[in-house]
Amino acid sequence: MTDRTETAPAPVSTTTVEAPAKPRRGRPPGSKNTAKATSTQKPKFGDMTVAQLEREVAKRKRQVESFQNQRRKALIRELTAADKSLASLGGTSTKVAKPSTKKVGRPKGSTNGKKITLASAMIKFMKRRTKGMKVKQIQEALIKAEYPTKSKNLYPLIAQTLRNTDLFVNVSRGLYTVKVEK
Repeated sequence: MTDRTETAPAPVSTTTVEAPAKPRRGRPPGSKNTAKATSTQKPKFGDMTVAQLEREVAKRKRQVESFQNQRRKALIRELTAADKSLASLGGTSTKVAKPSTKKVGRPKGSTNGKKITLASAMIKFMKRRTKGMKVKQIQEALIKAEYPTKSKNLYPLIAQTLRNTDLFVNVSRGLYTVKVEK
């Protein structure tokens, strides 16, 4: 048999270890350094007037445009350098494409295969009425005359034509008539 001698457990220390103190943040006590005045701080957007907001928006738009111009110039420089290095190796490069100035869509005044434009059809119906017509009445007259259109709803097209052409006059609220030529 083996001799077992019992050993007493090691005594446990009763002293506590304290955590190191955290470094102090902010101004030291007694410092003469005070907080900045609130007048030099930028106001929050909710505290700004409309004029101040407009100036801020304009300033930020200028900053964005400036950044975009700088970035565009840097990219063009990189592209031309890459083109030169490609050309020196005997390859072909493509030119930088300039944005197209060609207008998109149908030319103004074209009838898109129709025999009559919307404005001229509206004039045709509105000349008959001396007091003028409402947009709904013009729409009903065009539908009744079977004006050729692919639109499911003519109301916004009629309203847009009344608003954007100088052929019609607003007599009163919602009532339009053909402009009399002098």
